[in-house]
This record gives sequence, C-alpha cells and structure tokens, in this order.
Amino acid sequence: MLSVLIPTYNYNCLAFVVELHTQLLKEKINFEIICFDDGSNSIFNLENQKINALSNSKFEVLKKNIGRSSIRNLLVKNATYDWVLFLDADGFPVSKNFINTYIKSIQEPSHGFSGFIGGRIHKSDQEKNLRIKFGVKREELSVDSRNRTPYRYFFTSNVAIKKNVFQNIHFNENLKSYGYEDLLLGNEMRTEGLKVLHINNPVYHLNIENNADFINKTKQGLKNLLLLKQQNFIEEKEIKLLTYFDKINRFGLSKVMRKMLVFFMNKAINTSSLFYYDLFKLSYLCFLKDQELHEKE
Repeated sequence: MLSVLIPTYNYNCLAFVVELHTQLLKEKINFEIICFDDGSNSIFNLENQKINALSNSKFEVLKKNIGRSSIRNLLVKNATYDWVLFLDADGFPVSKNFINTYIKSIQEPSHGFSGFIGGRIHKSDQEKNLRIKFGVKREELSVDSRNRTPYRYFFTSNVAIKKNVFQNIHFNENLKSYGYEDLLLGNEMRTEGLKVLHINNPVYHLNIENNADFINKTKQGLKNLLLLKQQNFIEEKEIKLLTYFDKINRFGLSKVMRKMLVFFMNKAINTSSLFYYDLFKLSYLCFLKDQELHEKE
C-alpha cells in the first residue's frame, strides 16, 4: 500500500517517525517507513536508531554522503509498495488524520492522479526570521492557488507518488546539494503527462535556519538553478527569477547588480526583508554568471 520515505542528515527525526507510525497502524494497511541518513555521522543517529524497534520501520546510515537527489532515488529503489510518500525529516503532521487523508486520496477509484502534494506551513512566532517570512509568503498558498499551476509548487517535502512513475522519471543526480531538485521532478512529471493534485494536508516545517544559514543555502540553490538553465532542463519563463535575470542582462545592468551583492545580502540578513532577499538572489546570479565567464577565458 504505502512506503513512507524520509531522507535525513544530522537531524533527530524519531518523534516524527513515531507519530507517523502511530497513524499508519491506526489505518490497518500494509506499510513501511524507511529512513536513510546521508552519511552525516551525527550524534542524532543514536536516537534515530530507535526507529528500527518500530514495526515495519528501518533506519540506516549511508557510509558516505551521496546527495539530496541520489538518496531519494535510493529510497525509491528500496521501497516495497505501490505508493511512496516522501517527507523531509524536519516535518511534523499538522493533523492527526494526516495519513488517513493521503489514504483516502490514493484510494479514490477515479482520481487518475499520479501524485498528491500536501504542502507545509511555518509557525510564524519568529517574525524576524527570513526563512519563515519566505515560507509564509511564497509557499503557504491556498490549495486552489497551487492547483492553478500544480507543477510550479511541486514540493517533495510532503508528496505521495505512484511508485511505477519512477520507471520513467527520477531525481536528477547531478544536483548533489540543496535546491530545485523538486522543481525538476515536477517538470518531468508534467512532460510525461502525469497529473498531480495539491491537497490540504500539510506538515509543519520545524528546522528553521537563521538568516545567514538560509542565505548560504540559497547560494547553493542558485548554483543549481544556473546549472539547470545552462543544461536546458528548465526554461526562463518557468521561473520569475530567471525572467528578471534575463532582463538585467539585456539592459546591461549585470555589473551594477554584482557591485551591490554584499549590500543586498547584508540587508536581507539584517532586516529579514523579502525585497532585499530577491535583490540578493538576482545579484548573486549576476556574480555567478560573471565568475563563469572569467573561468572560460
């Protein structure tokens, strides 16, 4: 019936898995929970090892780090059942009926969908945290809004997918670190004509980075974005950021944006402003493009 797949790295996900296990037992279905740590050698794995004491559940530490995309592909290869539910380790169900909602969606006889995206929400008690502001404003859209452009908001932090889908698609293993692997998988599903539906079944996003760490993760994500653009895996029109980046280059403003990089970055960190965060992203793309041109010379 359902394989719950959780990649983790240097994080204690035991409480999350225990809650999922309790809900799965309640449904009286065939299930398994598979959690792989991506070679972190973390002290948290002492707690995570307790997952192995739960029925139909397995926790394993990989010998070496293989990256965010590769570990997800590996989890699918180890999955037994017809549907796989991907969850990020730093989540937690908002509802006690979290698993039940997915089961009802999957078992609807005429749904015709190959994937269901539950979404996630952020506890907004840290008003000055940039990651929370970004999550609330850019990710916590209504189900109706997300379903208007379902592949644009394809988040693998909380998604159920038919396992046989992975016979034709996969996570791009060229992306080793944070950023855009979920967008790429969603694009592959769209190309294959596989329908997805956003449903109201969120998880909390618990592991919130401070502003400086979030900026550093964003830098890695932007490197991935530029790589995907160069390799023609995505089109500029799919992502507003790339559309603005193209306009900056066409109007000859790239040099000005590069010079403002440190200013925009510090303003985003110190003020938690999404306006300055967006300007930082644009200026960092200009920096990466310039760096690339110099390397080719």
